[in-house]
Amino acid sequence: MEAPGRQRVAVMRMAEPEEAARKTTPGFVGRAGKSERIARLEAEIADLKQRFPAHSLKPAMFARLEELEEELAGLQEDKPLSDKPFAYTVTSDKSFAEAVAAVEAQCAEKNFGVQHIHDVQATMAGKGYEIEPLKIIEVCNIKYAYQVLSKDILIALMMPCKINVYTRAGKTYITALRPTVLADFFPEDGLDEVAAEVDSRITAIVDGAR
Repeated sequence: MEAPGRQRVAVMRMAEPEEAARKTTPGFVGRAGKSERIARLEAEIADLKQRFPAHSLKPAMFARLEELEEELAGLQEDKPLSDKPFAYTVTSDKSFAEAVAAVEAQCAEKNFGVQHIHDVQATMAGKGYEIEPLKIIEVCNIKYAYQVLSKDILIALMMPCKINVYTRAGKTYITALRPTVLADFFPEDGLDEVAAEVDSRITAIVDGAR
């Protein structure tokens, strides 16, 4: 069993995949970061144009405008990180405990082993923090794990698959990180087919547990 402190660190780090990628991958722009940068560029371009003098435009201002417009055009033309949502989320009429049990049952039915269940609410409570119920269920299918790790050992950074069960205002939710994002983070490894197959299994587990 993992120590509570280690569980908490793992939870916090896994919640920031795009931040980690941004720090380690040259030129990486996540979905949120790209949108924010485009908005800032558009605002800066508009502001710069408003400050243009009626006559005798300064070369430095014109050069800056060209630089901003070139960066904006590049961001708008780039293929987005993914046109698929990174998470698959459903609501459930089950109680929190029932939904967790249902996820476990669906995993067994679809040949995914439950590696570990992190009780985040309990971990937080042990450190004096109160949150609504949240469990992170780590699941894995050995065949798929072998296939992706054979392509790139760094894919282990995004393993195993995670299905979360949590509540908000008394409502139960089941959500999973979609395996299809693997193909976006590792575009050179030819993961589209296996990622899509695992994605169909994971979303079926979520749907079956709801």
